[in-house]
Amino acid sequence: MSITTQQLLNEVNEALSALITGGASSYSIQGRTVTKLDVNALLEARDRLTRELERQSGAGIFTVAKFNRTSR
Repeated sequence: MSITTQQLLNEVNEALSALITGGASSYSIQGRTVTKLDVNALLEARDRLTRELERQSGAGIFTVAKFNRTSR
């Protein structure tokens, strides 16, 4: 079973929320630093996934407008 773009976006948003509400993004033990979550990488992933969802739904930046114009 593959994960959908929406599910990935939900996971990224949950990870960002965890960081904002006090989750540790990195920690050090005996002089070694371990990074669990990279905020910049998560923000980039969120933007990329949002754009992908917009492309999939056809709701991107541009929309098509049709004008019905009668002849004079």
